[in-house]
Amino acid sequence: MIYANNTLHLLSSSLKGVFQKNEPFFKPLIYAVLNDLKQPQKELKDDSIYNFVERRFGKEIADYAIAPMICGICAGDAKE
Repeated sequence: MIYANNTLHLLSSSLKGVFQKNEPFFKPLIYAVLNDLKQPQKELKDDSIYNFVERRFGKEIADYAIAPMICGICAGDAKE
């Protein structure tokens, strides 16, 4: 489940769900994987987890999945 836009959104647990559009994302999650494969590798000396995920998988994944996870696990900001 992901809480976004004042609503709980249930994510699919099946492989089929990767190919379907699920709220709060605007595109199927497979597009994030394909975007990662086509991105050129960049070696940055100091990069935040948020910037890495946004660059490789897209802003939606970074905002709705990674930032809340880092906040919950580390009690920190994924953008730092």
